[in-house]
Amino acid sequence: MQKQLGQDIELIIIGNNTVEEIAQKVNILNNQSIKILGKVDDLRPFYNQARLFVAPTRYAAGIPHKVHEAAAYGLPIVTTSLIAQQLGWKHESELLVADHNVDFAQQCIKLYRDFTLWNKLRKNAIKRVEIECSPQVFSQRLSSIFIARSARE
Repeated sequence: MQKQLGQDIELIIIGNNTVEEIAQKVNILNNQSIKILGKVDDLRPFYNQARLFVAPTRYAAGIPHKVHEAAAYGLPIVTTSLIAQQLGWKHESELLVADHNVDFAQQCIKLYRDFTLWNKLRKNAIKRVEIECSPQVFSQRLSSIFIARSARE
């Protein structure tokens, strides 16, 4: 990606990155543009300065709220087909999908260079978050769960 987009491109990895394999790979690359920060309490400054959000799959259990949060901050997303399927979001509509490292890099480059696509994904993902993560939708889903459970009892 740096060869195609320039040396000032950074990859900032945030979260509980206690997996040794990640740190070892970053050390092997010896690239000062890759930063592992670990847990960060306030992500807003990172969202505000980022151009896109990358959501690879290490573990895929539950709802991928990290994608919802990044989209709510207006960041277009590159993620795996598994996370896209969990969300029900479509490739080149709300996000870009890639499942292998080279494909991931290519999708990031594509998104970084194509402002029309960047804007489209951003706008569509924000709409999906507004609809799917609204308090009304959560209340309706919880109510349906409780109603279904009480009907079984």
